[in-house]
Amino acid sequence: KFLGNRLGLSATAFQYVDGPRVLANPVSTATGYITEYINALKTRKTGYEASLSGSPVQNLNGFGWDVLANWSTFKEVYDELPVGQSEYQTFFKQGDRTDKFYGTAFVRTPNGQIINDAAGKPLTNPVRQFLGNLNSNYNWSIYNRFHYKSLSLGVQFDGAVGGVTTDYM
Repeated sequence: KFLGNRLGLSATAFQYVDGPRVLANPVSTATGYITEYINALKTRKTGYEASLSGSPVQNLNGFGWDVLANWSTFKEVYDELPVGQSEYQTFFKQGDRTDKFYGTAFVRTPNGQIINDAAGKPLTNPVRQFLGNLNSNYNWSIYNRFHYKSLSLGVQFDGAVGGVTTDYM
């Protein structure tokens, strides 16, 4: 805290290694089995968070205003793949983010217009495409607390920026 407890700053960073996880690994049916369970997959999650707090108004005839702004981000990557494998689940390689999202995409013209078939339905590419990452690039929030004597009101705005999903509705 700074300026007589009117301004505060907090920051943190973390790294977490998860695994090895138990992984169902397909094997040749010539072995008499279809799946071998192995301890094989490690991921590493790294993240950062920063908060800034302040009290722009402190006890002005019983009125006060406190504000807190927060920002955070993280990503998780495949640190180790099963021995002898250079890919995991068709698309993922060592060092790739775990939230990479693959799915069907509409076929488009060079200028971005969706191409429809004769019945007017959009055409989809049969090959799964990389559409983006599921997790947001970062999250943010701003919290304000207004108080007058023993009455207080808190208002919060927050959001996530980035990340993809599909919705064909």
